[in-house]
Amino acid sequence: MNNLTAAEEDALREICNIGVSQGARQLSILLGDEVIITVPSVDIIDVKNVNEDLGINEHTKVVAVSQHLHGSFDGTVSLMFHTQEGKSLVKNLIGNVHVISGVDIRDLEHEALVEIGNIIISSCMSAIANFLGEEISFGVPFFRETSLHQLLTATENDELTNKQLGSALIIKTTLQASKSDVSGALVMAFTMASADHLIVKVDDLVNKYRSDLTE
Repeated sequence: MNNLTAAEEDALREICNIGVSQGARQLSILLGDEVIITVPSVDIIDVKNVNEDLGINEHTKVVAVSQHLHGSFDGTVSLMFHTQEGKSLVKNLIGNVHVISGVDIRDLEHEALVEIGNIIISSCMSAIANFLGEEISFGVPFFRETSLHQLLTATENDELTNKQLGSALIIKTTLQASKSDVSGALVMAFTMASADHLIVKVDDLVNKYRSDLTE
């Protein structure tokens, strides 16, 4: 499969940083605390190598917020953390919540993480689509606590089989707030055709930028 060139990686990382910074501003307002999110690296790899790239055993439990994408890029994007980091993030960002009788605290934690994940996913992926002149639509975000293997192989329906989801866009993230400093990853498992299309569009953007510089 195709890999990103250094120039393409730089361009895509910059786009992602613009996107997550917009998400960080939304979270800062929502939570009343300054939130800083950065993307130190991006890459497109074979989906079966994601666990090695992230340094996570494929059977290790992770918490994730996932959304299905349709349009120019078909697949599933997930914001994932190690289970303990995800729980720590929610606790530190929303504080100790007064629990109403009969309400499971885990449900509140899951809802909070879904809201955080939805903001980060939509801001980052929307930035990619906007900069590349593409269109995507988002499914409803949902919470999962499962193994990395199950997270990457689960699909929305039979139209996107496990064999088709052969590529993964890895967007490594760091999130900092006054009481939190956690690392996670946005992982988009998508079709080979979507991966090839993304690389072509990023390459077009890089070439346009170079052309503008020479004029």
